[in-house]
Amino acid sequence: MREELTKALDALVDDLLQQTPHVSHSAVVCIESPKHQFRYAKALGQARPDSGEAMTLEHGFHWASIGKTLTATLILQLWEEGAFGDEGLDRPLGELAVLPESLLARLQLHGGTVYGHKISLRQILCHTSGMKDAMQDGIKLTGAEAGGLAADSLLGQLFFDKAICQKFPSPMLPWDKSASADARYAGIINFYCFDDQYAKTALFEPGKGFHYTDTGYVLLALIVEAVRGKPLHEVLKEHIFDPLFLSDIYLAYRSDPELEACRQPESEIYFGEAPCLSTGMDLSFDWGGGGIVSAAPTMVLFIKALMAGELFKQSRTLEEMLAWQCPEGLKRPRTAAGLGIFKTEYPSGELWGHSGAWGANMYWDPDSDIYLGGTINQVMGNANWHWRFFELLKQSFAQ
Repeated sequence: MREELTKALDALVDDLLQQTPHVSHSAVVCIESPKHQFRYAKALGQARPDSGEAMTLEHGFHWASIGKTLTATLILQLWEEGAFGDEGLDRPLGELAVLPESLLARLQLHGGTVYGHKISLRQILCHTSGMKDAMQDGIKLTGAEAGGLAADSLLGQLFFDKAICQKFPSPMLPWDKSASADARYAGIINFYCFDDQYAKTALFEPGKGFHYTDTGYVLLALIVEAVRGKPLHEVLKEHIFDPLFLSDIYLAYRSDPELEACRQPESEIYFGEAPCLSTGMDLSFDWGGGGIVSAAPTMVLFIKALMAGELFKQSRTLEEMLAWQCPEGLKRPRTAAGLGIFKTEYPSGELWGHSGAWGANMYWDPDSDIYLGGTINQVMGNANWHWRFFELLKQSFAQ
């Protein structure tokens, strides 16, 4: 039975490189099910077009927004230590005394009322702050309204206007607090606050809806740095990587290992037919919202440890992370939002975890105790490629 299952999984991995209209040039999938004593891992395709090297299980890839789960973990560790006082995660940003009032006043304006100082940590963690996502949203249109990426969003400008890329520092700063108000390209938060356009077009009052936003997670990472008194990459190493004995993981552009030109040997990411890393594209905007790089086995190790509560001192902290909410505006396949993590439905049940825009997925099926981590390294690919693996495994284990 296990031999047949492995062959069937191999066929699914092979098929990942055949899906159209935008073909993936590489794929890696790592699966574990402690309950069923099953492990599977396979890498396929070409890792780099510039070197021609084959994709392996050891190749690091960009996790993109899966990094939000790690940022949320750092915030929850601080909450567990009492860093946010009696109100905890419901404490408003204005009472934290971490971010300056001048910044809070430029984050959220809705219906003529300034809400930046009233936004809570919990609302940012579960994307109910009402803030726009500077990465994908524009001033007039959200990313969804624009078909995925507004032309005047940060990523819209970076991907489609090479001249803009030269205006940002490299690596991109999360926030240059010393820059003048008109220094739009000084950092991510500077871009968001420029001329208060994003604040003036906030989508709803805090807590009154759901809108996914990278901007909030940049703020959370800034809070982590301020409270810990250390750069984000050092906090990640001290509080997540080292406790789990993870050695092949890092925050890109901040704690890189020795890399060759164009970030070799990191596996290439494609935006449709266009390669990103080998052409010199700077992805340092993925910071607190998703700058993690590592291999698929490490991704599985992380989510297993997280779901086992190994990164927290008290069981109630994981319970807090998984206290599911169903805010208005949350769309399927997401069925509930936790803190830095989502519950999603698929044809054979539900999954807990997170996905990343570069084609990465990190999920656990709590019913069947199946963990999966991997990527297809394709922005325009099938975001739900992992469903078929879970369906096959669940059906096989039920026999």
